[in-house]
Amino acid sequence: MNYDLIGHRTKVVENGVSVSYTANKLSQNTSVDGEPLSYDGYGNLTSAPGNAACGGFQPTARRSATWEPASICGAS
Repeated sequence: MNYDLIGHRTKVVENGVSVSYTANKLSQNTSVDGEPLSYDGYGNLTSAPGNAACGGFQPTARRSATWEPASICGAS
């Protein structure tokens, strides 16, 4: 994993697949591999393309919602 100077994850390589991450000043990931993520006014993750691939998308669990692209989860 690669991190920026603040500690935001910027890149993960797993099984030869590279995934890039972009974070905002609130330390929320704003995109994963170029796909945008959305948050509500309370900071809860509300949408992430392809989130069902890993079953980790939990919009009611503040700061514990996770999403990985299908390529990382083994889904196609």
